[in-house]
Amino acid sequence: MQDDIRQVIDTEYQNKLDIEGFSNMMKDPSYCYKFYWLEAIVNLISEDVWHTTFDEIIDEMIANAWYSVMEFHIHLSGVVMGDVRDGLERAIYKLAELSDLKINSSKMEIKDALKIHSKEMKSIKKQLTNMVPYRALAGFFVRSERKVNWDSTARLVEYIQEFDKSQAKLPYVLGTSTGLTREVIFNLDWMRMIQDNTVAILGWIQYEKVKWLQSNNPEVPGLVYKLAPLNEKMRKLGNVHKLWDAIMTERDLRDIFCDNQYHKQRDAGHTKTIMKMLIYIRQHDDFRLRELEEINNMPRHTKKQKDKYNTAKRKEEYYKVSRVLRILDGFEKANKDYIRLSITE
Repeated sequence: MQDDIRQVIDTEYQNKLDIEGFSNMMKDPSYCYKFYWLEAIVNLISEDVWHTTFDEIIDEMIANAWYSVMEFHIHLSGVVMGDVRDGLERAIYKLAELSDLKINSSKMEIKDALKIHSKEMKSIKKQLTNMVPYRALAGFFVRSERKVNWDSTARLVEYIQEFDKSQAKLPYVLGTSTGLTREVIFNLDWMRMIQDNTVAILGWIQYEKVKWLQSNNPEVPGLVYKLAPLNEKMRKLGNVHKLWDAIMTERDLRDIFCDNQYHKQRDAGHTKTIMKMLIYIRQHDDFRLRELEEINNMPRHTKKQKDKYNTAKRKEEYYKVSRVLRILDGFEKANKDYIRLSITE
């Protein structure tokens, strides 16, 4: 996926900016908030923000992670001995205790609550700034001969500013204020690149984030659909019901397991459950298809690239979308005397 994001970026930016360094910004995470940090930056830049603070970026991170943590109790970086590992997750639960926010509160409502409770939230938010703003830039520093001193934030700020001036433009540099008021100044060329590729970059971030979250929450199915509230139109089954009502005016439907005739009023509850299950399968199906498409688009020119492609292809075999299609084919074949649906009919 890191190779893919580099291929998406236009040559103009490839020649001017260190896109390889940018593709390493989420590499080797220890905690999930590395993903949310970059996502927050991309969101702010997409809104033409060029100068912000740690405080505002952390607020954006909390707002973006709020729903999945509060609604589905997703652990952002796992649990050790019953304790939540991730500071961002702890910040969300702290805000939930202090405020009367709802699970589906808007980003604006969450940010307003953070301002109201800024004093109580200060220490837990400050912990999120200890390393990620600096470590996120580590992928750019690999070309530097000067060793990075990770033990001093003051020296890190100085190093980042010097690197930006003398070696390569960074997506952002940091100011000299302390704590949550420390400034974050975005480079204008990087802003243009991110604004021109916002959709692709956010898709890349979500892909990497979902991989991390799924590994820390193996018991949670379909995690990709639990990062934000679904559009209400997507949740409604009205059109599905209309379709099946129309079908039932033309022919009888029978239970494929016990051959009983379907009764609309009596079996409506079962139908809702089945349709929700099929919609979930379709969503899961779509996600797998996107993954398969990404694998098929992987470069295969060199031996290393071919080996990487073959490894990804073997992994994908286990999750083949065809298994879902076989289930649906089974339904159709078992019920072929009662209903025959096709695109051509």
